[in-house]
Amino acid sequence: MLEHDHYYLIVFELKHTAISVIDNFSDAYPLVRLNDHEDYFEKDSPYKVKEIFVKYLEHVKHSKTDEMNATKIKKVK
Repeated sequence: MLEHDHYYLIVFELKHTAISVIDNFSDAYPLVRLNDHEDYFEKDSPYKVKEIFVKYLEHVKHSKTDEMNATKIKKVK
């Protein structure tokens, strides 16, 4: 992902049902926020990407759709 001239990675792991954000910036200077909100336009980008990915999983009738939808995004150092 590229956001605010900053690159970071969002990893969707289907085998162990996890979503990780890999960011080289520390929490003291966070450029990537992880705010989830009911309103799509209030969500931060990782949660917007997650929502779109879950819709894709629903479309292809993937067995991990519900698990991935319930998974919280975690930031990894």
